[in-house]
Parts: sequence; C-alpha cells; structure tokens
Amino acid sequence: MEKIFILIEWQEDKAVLQEILSERKVLWSKEDLPTDIKIGDKISFLISLAGSDTEKRKQFAKDILNEILS
Repeated sequence: MEKIFILIEWQEDKAVLQEILSERKVLWSKEDLPTDIKIGDKISFLISLAGSDTEKRKQFAKDILNEILS
C-alpha cells in the first residue's frame, strides 16, 4: 500500500507530514528524509509486511529474465 504525504512544517528536528487523503499528521525525523526536501513537497511511503516486498521483486526479476531468455 502506498501513502502520500506533504511536508507542511518543521518542528525542530522533526517534519510534520500530512497524509493527502485523510489529512492525518505524523512526525518524522528530518534525518530520515531527503536532504533537499522543503515545505510543500510530496513524499510517498510504500507500506508492506517485512519480506513481502523482497519476494515480489524477486518474482518480478525472474519473470523478466524468463521473458528475455525464451
């Protein structure tokens, strides 16, 4: 699942991110964001169970290789 947030303000070393669809707000550490992010920028988070994304990428890579090699 993907969630899209917009940076609405800074509170010391934390970014206040507001989800576009629900308007929920979260605080996020500034050090864990791109260095060039500024107020008004959108940022997306891909949320999945640990390991599930890795398996999807592996299968995708296998599918591409099989298509190329056949």
